[in-house]
Amino acid sequence: MNDGTRVIDGANGPELRVFPVTVGDFGIYRCVVSNSSGTVTSIPVRITVLDVFTPSTNIIAASSSATASLSVTVNSATAVTKFRWWKMVGAAVDPINDTMISDGGAFSGATKNVLKIKTPDGSNAGTYYCVVTAYNTFMYSGPKNLIVVPAPESRLVQLGAPLEFIAMPQGPAALLAQLTYQWRKDNAPLGSETNSTLSIASAQLADQGSYSVDVTHPDAGTVTSLPGTATVIDSSTAYKVVVQGKNGVFVVPVISKTQTFQWYRNGNPLAASAKYVGVTSAKFTVKATNVDDAGEYECRTTIGGDTVILSRPVLIVVQPPASKVVAVGGQLELEALHPYGGAMSVTPALFQYQWFKNKVLIPGAESKIYEIPTAVGNDRGAYTCMVTYPSGGSGLSGVANVTVLNTNPFVVNVNAGKSAKLSLKSVLFAGKNVSFQWKRDGNPLVESLKYVGVNKSSLTITGCSLADADDYECEVSYPGSSLSATVDLVVFSAPEIVNLVFPSAIVGGQFIYQIEFSPDPLYVPEKFAASPLPKGLTINKSTGLIEGVPTVSGSFDVLVTVTNDVGPSTETATLVVNPLPAHLVGNFVAPLPRMPAGQFADLGGRFDMIVTATGAASGKVTVGPLAFSFKGTISVIGTDGNATAEASLLAPRAGGDLTITFDLGTDDYLTDGEITGAGNTVPFEGWRNTAPGAGLQGLYNFAIGLTAGDMGVDSIPQGSGYGSFTVSPTGALNIAGSTSDGESITSASFVGPDGEIMFFQSLYKTVAKGSILAEGQIDDSLAGNPLGGEGTWSRPENPSSTHRRYKDGFGPVDVIIAGGLYAPGANLLGATAADLTFEEGGIELASRNPNRSFSVASGSTLPVPSSSTPALTVFKGVNLATGAFNGSASLADDDPTTPGVVKADEYKRTLSFKGLVVPIGGELVGYGFFVIPQIPTLAPPTTTSTSPELSGSVLFEKTAP
Repeated sequence: MNDGTRVIDGANGPELRVFPVTVGDFGIYRCVVSNSSGTVTSIPVRITVLDVFTPSTNIIAASSSATASLSVTVNSATAVTKFRWWKMVGAAVDPINDTMISDGGAFSGATKNVLKIKTPDGSNAGTYYCVVTAYNTFMYSGPKNLIVVPAPESRLVQLGAPLEFIAMPQGPAALLAQLTYQWRKDNAPLGSETNSTLSIASAQLADQGSYSVDVTHPDAGTVTSLPGTATVIDSSTAYKVVVQGKNGVFVVPVISKTQTFQWYRNGNPLAASAKYVGVTSAKFTVKATNVDDAGEYECRTTIGGDTVILSRPVLIVVQPPASKVVAVGGQLELEALHPYGGAMSVTPALFQYQWFKNKVLIPGAESKIYEIPTAVGNDRGAYTCMVTYPSGGSGLSGVANVTVLNTNPFVVNVNAGKSAKLSLKSVLFAGKNVSFQWKRDGNPLVESLKYVGVNKSSLTITGCSLADADDYECEVSYPGSSLSATVDLVVFSAPEIVNLVFPSAIVGGQFIYQIEFSPDPLYVPEKFAASPLPKGLTINKSTGLIEGVPTVSGSFDVLVTVTNDVGPSTETATLVVNPLPAHLVGNFVAPLPRMPAGQFADLGGRFDMIVTATGAASGKVTVGPLAFSFKGTISVIGTDGNATAEASLLAPRAGGDLTITFDLGTDDYLTDGEITGAGNTVPFEGWRNTAPGAGLQGLYNFAIGLTAGDMGVDSIPQGSGYGSFTVSPTGALNIAGSTSDGESITSASFVGPDGEIMFFQSLYKTVAKGSILAEGQIDDSLAGNPLGGEGTWSRPENPSSTHRRYKDGFGPVDVIIAGGLYAPGANLLGATAADLTFEEGGIELASRNPNRSFSVASGSTLPVPSSSTPALTVFKGVNLATGAFNGSASLADDDPTTPGVVKADEYKRTLSFKGLVVPIGGELVGYGFFVIPQIPTLAPPTTTSTSPELSGSVLFEKTAP
């Protein structure tokens, strides 16, 4: 029985056979067995019926979202039923070679009874089957066929070319033969188009659209493919008018995002370059067009597998018409130029023209050729032509310049020696950018000093002579167009210069030269000129005499001109003016001795002067406290580097000018100098600053001492004055120091050629002045550059009742200068012990002796007093860099003018001293002075406030052994 309830008819034997099995036979079966002993029912048996053998066919249109479903039917499936889908490789099931389907990619449900397949294209079409397993038994399903219909491929065709769409369904070949077709355009059926291929012999613009196909299988039904697009390109010719030098730009339409472009010329693809930009783009540019760029271009575009000519544009390049030179009365003809490369599509008759002159429209000038039958001067100018082509636009040409020339010969007269100007001004009506070339005897002239302006409308022929008389031609031209004008040059004679050779001259030296000329009465000049003459020289315009004193040096090309009624004659000669030799230029100084008589006669002074490279001399004469300025020029003797000079100069002075004379030699010395005035003559000699070598440079210290006859004389300051100076690389030096009576010395000067130095200082605040005047010399041939010299020193009487210091004055007295290059070592005096000694100035009358002894440490600036010396003297030390030292001492004495009081320290005084360490005789010794008031006396009667102030000597030196 079936399901234990329904009895199966006829099934009354021990064996049950069911054939053929149908889906309705699935269920649970039992067998009831009966005999005389009774009845029993067997255990149940399940029969599962698989409906898997039924073949099926599916058809689907391919798309990105399309999915096909294949299935097998299993009735009363149990949990033990399994599925696995396969795809046939051949025409029959072949488990060994067939492809087992797995989930992923285009497939899902590979182990289920329904297999889903994505069909974006036809690659998954074919025959599938399913292996079903249950109760350890498997069987193959019937074939499950899948037909996929892709969209027809879109087409891009040229207008008039064949257009074809092909339906290409994918699936089992036997089933594909059973398919039928119906084509559609824009979704409307094309009744007669029922083949797998749709063909249009000559595509027209109306054939553009969307094409799809209905594909029908008798078992699977009908599907409609996705559409393919038909694009028909009409590559008609376009035109572009562009002015030469400008860019030509072509733009074609963009049809598809996948569209590519390639521009061609003469059948060859163009490569990207500076000339061609955008050769693979819809926008294509020809840069800076010229005549070679004119003609037809081609743009080919590709979509999918189809390539068509999208456009055949023609580039028309408008060139400037040719510039012209035309004769007055001649015919002017200008032609518009617009090459288009011979493109067959261009119709020459369609071009339109409009001519302009100087940017103004010329009425009626609308032809390719513009003509003026008889040209006149006013026809010159800048001509342009507007060229137009239908649908190609317009372009205004570049400029054609027109120059009009009167070619009739004319005459130019010139006097010999003059420059002739051959100008076309009266015959030329020049347009812009015209070229000129002057010729003689048919040969082009070359620009030179003789011919100036050979490529201009005016030619200047300099220094004309009879040999220059000739016919000259000027060729006036544009490229491809030229005319010539002829000028007849007539040269008239002029005076003749003879033997023009200037002698050498020198700055500051007298120069005289007479211009020589031909004695022929026909050429005798009446006027003379010379230029440029060096500053300081002049020419007599009537005689031709050049004279004067040059103030500038150099080589001068002097143009000498002599003129008569006919005209001038010129010749150039070089006049060399040598510069002043170095030994005559620069700063000079000289000491002036004390005069024997006159105002400030006993004071002396100094002479300072600067001579410039022009020979100008200026300076001042200092006499005592007064200074008298002067200026003038020196007179140079000779014209070369060995020239010397003399001078006579005036220094204005109330009561009579000072006359200054001197000589300057080649040895950097001023000699034979005299200053005369007010009946007195003072001789002097000096030197020039020669900027000494390194051997003279450095710091110098010197002492100023009295001669032996004045030592110990109370009326003359005792002790040593001093000074120091540094010789710079320029030779300059500034002396600073002091006299031994405490007056400051400051004097600026420079070292002489052989180490000479001098200083002069007007001294004291009295009405009558004193002074110190000294001259010395550095000997750089000896070690330490010793400095020696001598001078004089004077101090006037001071009538003031309160004045205490050398009230009666003194001198002039002789002084001695001694010193040298100051270069101390680490130990200033070269010893470990030193003495400080005081003498003169009344110090011997003091009850306390200020002398001291010291120990000197290396590098120390302050000596250490010995314990055995009195502590009354304070030594403030030595400045090692300069050698200066100073200090003080405390003195205490009884005042003899108060006999009623006897007290050892009744009169207290402070002794201040200062000095300078000076190199003398290879030793460093400190020389200086002090000034102290004297102890009062009864006779002559003095007090502590009226007693004289005297100077004494201080000496700082190493202790004698």
